[in-house]
Amino acid sequence: MRKITFLLLVFFCTVNSFPQKNVKRSDKEITDKNKLTVATWNIGYGIKFKEILDGMEKINADIFILQEVDKNTKRTGTKDIAFELAHSLGYGFVWSEEFEELSQRDSSLPIKLKTYTGQAILSRYPIKLLQELSFKHQAANWNPHVFPPFNRSWFQPRNGERIAQIVSVNINGVEVIIVNTHLESSVSDLKKVPQMEEIFNALGELNFQNKPTIIAGDMNTGKGSQSPIVKLVHENGYHGALWLAYHNKFSNKLFKAQGTTEKEEVLDWIFVNYNFFVRDAKVLGNIKGSDHYPIFALLEVFSKTR
Repeated sequence: MRKITFLLLVFFCTVNSFPQKNVKRSDKEITDKNKLTVATWNIGYGIKFKEILDGMEKINADIFILQEVDKNTKRTGTKDIAFELAHSLGYGFVWSEEFEELSQRDSSLPIKLKTYTGQAILSRYPIKLLQELSFKHQAANWNPHVFPPFNRSWFQPRNGERIAQIVSVNINGVEVIIVNTHLESSVSDLKKVPQMEEIFNALGELNFQNKPTIIAGDMNTGKGSQSPIVKLVHENGYHGALWLAYHNKFSNKLFKAQGTTEKEEVLDWIFVNYNFFVRDAKVLGNIKGSDHYPIFALLEVFSKTR
């Protein structure tokens, strides 16, 4: 059974509704009562912990959706990165194991203490429900091979599988669903599509299709906005927060996806369904700490699904 860590801090917040999406709003209409700020960030295992913490303090989002979050590894000084970040910021958090990192044991650790990388959601709001979805379709085999054919596990030995976290956050009676995922790397986008399909199937089985839902994370979209993964997301009624924010401001101009890594790759996304109005969204290229940049979004949550 996977190890899942909970730390729940209760905060009192309210969310008011607006009756219609895609309506221009003034800054005065965005208040603490109806806004939700979220950020997704692949933090590169948490190796540059101080820079990451400083960046998160500057971003000051209500909810952080993080990938590549280590626990007990040698490369991070055996820190429990999710716990340390949450404790420093005063947030609640949920962390889930993705891979056991076999090459990251520190000799000073107790023999039974394993080393992991995983995913975490940090939140100012209490987490009501968590489901960890282990993908049936694992697009690449990370488990160590003793004999040929050799694979990447020789350079990065690990046990585990790609996952998605599905979290329910209740904000003054408004249930908001957060999905945090890190899709497979080093394979074609077509091979990753089944993993995204599993996310939508899981949301359907949980009867979450019509609830305010955010799907975010490192999607490893090799083709960027032209990826079949993005097409599938659109077909299921979701759009990128960056695109929606741009469209709301410049409806007559062509949107060009901005790179989310130091190499200008378009790998990371925040997708929202029709129960949100995206007031602002941006790639925070000035925030350091990883080879990925955070994506930030200022959202308004509708209190009733439509």
